[in-house]
Amino acid sequence: MIPVLLVVVILAYEWIVIGLVGPDRILGTVVTLFCFGLCLEYNRRYSPSLRDWGLDFHRFTYAMNAVIRVTLPALVVILGVGFVLGTLHTRAYSVWNLIFLFVWALVQQFALQTVVFRACRERFSRRLAPLAAAGVFAMLHLPNPFLVPLAFLGGFVWCWLYRRHANLIPLALSHGVCSFAILCSFSTHVTGAMRVGTSYFMR
Repeated sequence: MIPVLLVVVILAYEWIVIGLVGPDRILGTVVTLFCFGLCLEYNRRYSPSLRDWGLDFHRFTYAMNAVIRVTLPALVVILGVGFVLGTLHTRAYSVWNLIFLFVWALVQQFALQTVVFRACRERFSRRLAPLAAAGVFAMLHLPNPFLVPLAFLGGFVWCWLYRRHANLIPLALSHGVCSFAILCSFSTHVTGAMRVGTSYFMR
């Protein structure tokens, strides 16, 4: 029930609430905290183990190595495409932007891996579960034509890695760094200003 409620709340905020009141940081923060609370409750009911919460520090090195092997080639592709297109830039981005992206990525990975992916693993086969979770993750990035395929691909890879190494920190680092690279490699005309839902049409 909680995984479904989580997705419904996010979709309702993206498509209905923002459409009625527009993007609002305070309201967005409230919704984010509510969704985070749903994730905490779901995990509390599931297990008290930190490993089941995606914090397997005993195997952190193995998880980090696996994530680096996937993330580095992705960064080369992202930055390389930006260089070829002539849109590679730094603008006003700073280390604080990178820190924010890491925190935001950690929240997203917590919800994706310990709620959505876990629910998919209970309902689908070993092969279908990562695809199903990635599909949900991509759906939450509609209608942005740039983010949807990237969210599906990234979601699938992150779920595949999480199934082998249940640690959220490396995944959040990968997610945050790749997001930062995208911001520095493409213009807002390409990325749709990284907006989703109704806000995509408010640029």
